[in-house]
Amino acid sequence: MTVEGAAELRDALQSALASGEVREGRPVRVEGLEILGDFVMSRVFAGREADRPVVVKAVKPRADLGDHLMREWRVLRALRQAVEEGDLPAHVAPEPIAVIDDPPAVVLSRMPGRRLDASMSAAIRFPWRLFRMGSLVRDFDATVRSLAAVAAVLSARPPVVDAAGESLSAIAARQRADGAWDGELEEGVLELAVALGTGAPEGGFKHGNFAPWNVVVGPEGAAVIDFQETERPGTWLDDIAQMMIHLEIAGAQGGLKPGQVRTLCAALFRSAAVCAEENSLPTPDEGALNARYLHELCRMHSWYTAAAPEGSRQGLRPRADAVGFLVRRFVESGGSERPWS
Repeated sequence: MTVEGAAELRDALQSALASGEVREGRPVRVEGLEILGDFVMSRVFAGREADRPVVVKAVKPRADLGDHLMREWRVLRALRQAVEEGDLPAHVAPEPIAVIDDPPAVVLSRMPGRRLDASMSAAIRFPWRLFRMGSLVRDFDATVRSLAAVAAVLSARPPVVDAAGESLSAIAARQRADGAWDGELEEGVLELAVALGTGAPEGGFKHGNFAPWNVVVGPEGAAVIDFQETERPGTWLDDIAQMMIHLEIAGAQGGLKPGQVRTLCAALFRSAAVCAEENSLPTPDEGALNARYLHELCRMHSWYTAAAPEGSRQGLRPRADAVGFLVRRFVESGGSERPWS
């Protein structure tokens, strides 16, 4: 983990919070800030408000990232209102506390528990202990249940949308123009999209960055975190597909074994089918999920190839290569090479 510049940022955050000036929320005094994570788009610090653990997420200095921060704030405010009205369990998402302008950051409650990617690492390190896979399947079921609860709330009371999703044809054209795809792959993607019925993302809820490191499994269930991409139009099936792709990337990079990837993706599919019915959400029938899986493969490959030079220290280039392989394999198989069946 790189912490270059983290000390200066921590001091600036501490000073800004001590001033009591906030853009949204309430004044909050946070003590003991320490670096928790350094990511492509943000740095995250852990601290305490009195006896309560909190996190402070500061966006990195790019013009558009402040919009992402406010998007997350609006989404979490909508979820907190649902909690206060009894429509959502409190453990499902962080509580938003404050937004500060300089440096741009948001203060949130810190969710207790273990990140889902840490649980995956435990299963990888101790593969002979079969109960660990059973525990991991239960964690993924809890994850889908929390995602579905969030999706149902945000579908009923959507936050203000200020970012449009991108069509598959636009993604394909940019990938060809940037040299990431050749003409044959671009043509194959678009032909398969027609066959599967993939078009522009549907209106509705989509987390947008639904990955194992954005889920914390605690004593009461799973919490979904990092809502910076939520207001991009889509459906919750985009998120189910995206989580499956992250599992496939783990398999391609030698983390999970092929059988583990299939087991977890099948568990995701079963949980999504049950939760869709319970929450009146789009169901993961084979055709719909195939279509959203193709769209997410292409969208993620586009993001990783664009971000790889900037985020090389986060290991994005191998992830870009892994997703590129998955795109080509899915297209060449005519949509039959999918991880959940």
